[in-house]
Amino acid sequence: MKCTALVAALILGLVPAAQARAQEDEERPRKHKKHKGDDEEGDKEKEEERDKEKEREKEEEREKEKEREKEKAEREEASSKRAEEKREAGKDHDLWVGHVGASWFGLGTVPIASGAPSGTKDNPGLVAGPTQYVSVPAIGIRYWMSRVVGIDAGIGFSASTGSIRSTANASDKQTIFGFLFHAGVPLSPVQGKHIALLIIPEINFGFANSRVEPDQQKDPPPSASLWGTRFDIGARIGGEITFGFMGIPELALEGSLGAYFTHQRATISVAEASYADTSVQATTANFKDPWQLFNSVFGARYYF
Repeated sequence: MKCTALVAALILGLVPAAQARAQEDEERPRKHKKHKGDDEEGDKEKEEERDKEKEREKEEEREKEKEREKEKAEREEASSKRAEEKREAGKDHDLWVGHVGASWFGLGTVPIASGAPSGTKDNPGLVAGPTQYVSVPAIGIRYWMSRVVGIDAGIGFSASTGSIRSTANASDKQTIFGFLFHAGVPLSPVQGKHIALLIIPEINFGFANSRVEPDQQKDPPPSASLWGTRFDIGARIGGEITFGFMGIPELALEGSLGAYFTHQRATISVAEASYADTSVQATTANFKDPWQLFNSVFGARYYF
């Protein structure tokens, strides 16, 4: 009887405990699900917050970029304005320091002998004529290393030939080649707004050559070789006017006069026979004809 009562009491004690555990087991998934939902909702809020933060950072970066572009545009505008003010108020000459100007240095004349071969193959001779001159235009560049010192370099070339044809006969004209080299060191001690004083030490070297064939004859002599050379050393003084007052400071016109020492030689030779005409001259101007003043004194230039 006592055992039965004990078992009954034990059963009565265990049943509520089992029921409580069963209830806890049923509530645990619901609590876990609730906590999981809360966590997911919190993660979503955090993600949204991070996206908003990134968007704010992007917006700030865009604003900074706009500000930088605005500052850059303002600096460029200010720089352009300063350059324009300098261009308007400064000296044209200063604009071309460190720049190259395409130059026309004028028209030079190079001597060459004239004449023809004579005699025979075994006894050749020559007939010399007066010295002729080949016109050679010189073009090149001027580069200003500083506002005071520059460099001139130029070269010229000339070639002429042709022929004469008729119903009775035909002949070729004499072929003549001429070359001219120019070098100088322009100095500009004084500059104005649109003009610069120039002192230009310079040298020129030119040469010309040709060949004359003998007339048709029995046992003709060798052909005649014609040569000519010219060397000048001296200096010019003058001015370079830039056309900034017309809105084109790139264009310049130079006028000058100079003093030179000139050595010229014209030679004709046929085999061992030869003839040479040599001239040495020191002069303030060296013009074969009056109109050569405009060929040698004036030059044009365009700066880049």
